[in-house]
Amino acid sequence: MSDMDVDDFDSDVEFSDPEVYDSDGDDNELGLSTSIEIRRPPSFEALDEAVLLSSTNALLQEVSDILSMPRPTALILMRQYNWNKEKLINAYTENKEKVLAAAHASETLEKKPKSKKPKYVCPICEDTNLGTATYALSCGHRFCRDCWGYYLSNALNEAPKVVTTTHCMSPKCLLHVHDAAWCELLPTSESKDRYHQFLNICTITDNPLLKYCPAPGCTKVMRVDVRERTRAVKCKCGFDWCFSCHDSDIGDHMPATCKQVADWRERETSESENIKWLIANTKQCPKCRRPIEKNGGCMHMTCNKSSGGCGFEFCWLCRGDWKEHGTATGGYYNCNKYSASEAANEDQKSESIKTELEYYKFYYHRYDSHKQASKVADDQRRKALERGKELVENLRVRSTDVEFLVAATDQLTRNRRVLRWSYVFAYCLKTGTAEKNLLEFLQEQLEKFTDALSKQYERKTDDIPDIDTFNAWKGNVINLIRVTDSFFTKFIEGVQKGLLN
Repeated sequence: MSDMDVDDFDSDVEFSDPEVYDSDGDDNELGLSTSIEIRRPPSFEALDEAVLLSSTNALLQEVSDILSMPRPTALILMRQYNWNKEKLINAYTENKEKVLAAAHASETLEKKPKSKKPKYVCPICEDTNLGTATYALSCGHRFCRDCWGYYLSNALNEAPKVVTTTHCMSPKCLLHVHDAAWCELLPTSESKDRYHQFLNICTITDNPLLKYCPAPGCTKVMRVDVRERTRAVKCKCGFDWCFSCHDSDIGDHMPATCKQVADWRERETSESENIKWLIANTKQCPKCRRPIEKNGGCMHMTCNKSSGGCGFEFCWLCRGDWKEHGTATGGYYNCNKYSASEAANEDQKSESIKTELEYYKFYYHRYDSHKQASKVADDQRRKALERGKELVENLRVRSTDVEFLVAATDQLTRNRRVLRWSYVFAYCLKTGTAEKNLLEFLQEQLEKFTDALSKQYERKTDDIPDIDTFNAWKGNVINLIRVTDSFFTKFIEGVQKGLLN
């Protein structure tokens, strides 16, 4: 079994409907569908951190009771088995020594000193201490409590992951410092609070079925029931995001795949594009190999010494010495040597790169335009309530009469996000295929109505002086939301079900 059982969590937590993606709220005067079938796998749920940690603690206690082991040991083993209770229990029942050795854990938490009276020399500070002033994990490597406290406190200056990777202070010992030791040996309440904060973070981040919502300011934890999920999830804060990519800037990148997004972003930020531009728009001096850009019509080129060149004069076409050029070779503005020269192959490569760059530039321009428009739509959504209040005060309309403003911005945000990533998806499709032609048709329709809705929504409040104008404007916006939502649904269904199916 590779996934955590549903029963491992609180029974009052409900899963999302396995067949639909909730598209915001109940049916209302807009007449929009409350769900859009896009065949998302079940199930995902946004939970409060406190609720999730409570469920996790109950699960740890259950494992501890079933396997008759201390709870701190159960915590180490559950991490080792990616929080898969069934898999751990089966493996532990079959060969507990092997499981404990692989996890660098022990059923015994502490090795007590033989007596309180004997004195021990701490291998680190070399001070002599009574047995009660020392501590040893089950491995028996004993150190004074002051050195333990300093060691663990200093470890907490690192990232939260340290609470799962810190081991015994003995150089060659790999036994993990368990939860009980952390709590007992940390010297101050502040360090203990920091430890518990790190522990809570790791309890969530180490579980492949859990991730914090990446939306700025959101503290919800998303739980899914499928490891390595690539479909998007929707948080209670309203943010849609890819569980695999887990990036606030990317969000839900449907219809592009995770690999397409990764490749695109690498190219987007790579300096290699500058190199490709040089290859496409410059040629190297045949003598000193310095790149030279042609800025005139004449084929007579000089590698200028004033700009760091060598002074060599050559033909732009064949890169041959200009001294060899004259009427015999076609004159100063032609070079019949070119077709037989190596320069022809170089130029063919440059033209190929130019064509590819133009292709990339076409899709990047549209991708970036919708990316910027998405930021505007997000800002509009935040301000929609304020704009609604202004209309209520100025025109004396009801608060329910301006709810369409939020619905419009929600629709624009969804559309812009999908259109943004659709250009990455289109970039990867082969030109001229039926699949790409259909995608471009769907893009065109969605873009047309998205722009129409955006233009209608952005009508200035000062241009709505009376209730009649308001009602006419409201009707236009609501109608465009309906139409746009329809094309949005068709676009999603077309991509998710296979464009040619």
